[in-house]
Amino acid sequence: MTEIIGNAGQGLVGATNAAAARQRASAASMPQSGRASGTLDMITLTKSARAAAALMADARAATAGKTLSLNPKGLNELDAMMAEAQSGIQDMLQALGIVGDTALTISVRPDGSVSVNSDHPRAAEIEAAINGDPGLRNALVGVHVMASTRRIADAMGQAMAAARADEGNAGAYFNWVRGIIAQTNGADQVFTMTGGSLSTSFVDTAGNRFGISDGLTLTA
Repeated sequence: MTEIIGNAGQGLVGATNAAAARQRASAASMPQSGRASGTLDMITLTKSARAAAALMADARAATAGKTLSLNPKGLNELDAMMAEAQSGIQDMLQALGIVGDTALTISVRPDGSVSVNSDHPRAAEIEAAINGDPGLRNALVGVHVMASTRRIADAMGQAMAAARADEGNAGAYFNWVRGIIAQTNGADQVFTMTGGSLSTSFVDTAGNRFGISDGLTLTA
């Protein structure tokens, strides 16, 4: 889970783990007669630590199988996947004999389906070509996976850092992250190809577009 919460959250999690370890060590050093036979050692966590653990469980479920670290390598992987998708679309258009500036809007929905919206007379053929090319389709889906995970990870990092500084409002910070998770996982990933350049954004159920970092300013 470290990759999901990023560096900012590691301090809170590390402190929680260290406290738990100290309590286990203390319990282990107690005379055997001081503990009932067969009972389990009880570890008491602070309210904010319990809230952090619950949030991490939610984030783990929301990003199952799609962890992305917040280090430069992880961010470069997203850029590389975008470049692969752009190159794949260009190659696909060339193979179809489609030349010139072709404006395409390609949607990747949460279920992994891909659709093409365009005024181009061969839009249906382009959509079929993308769905018939596993490598290109997987690149588009991969961008969706990486972008959504990065957005959630960024929100997690902010909330963990805020909770360390202001433990009393940890619950509110973590609920903000849950809102980001719900918004992100409920959105389509839309790619726009114009002038040979590919860009991407999320589109929510109301049709509003937002980028990876949009709306990720945590306020007390």
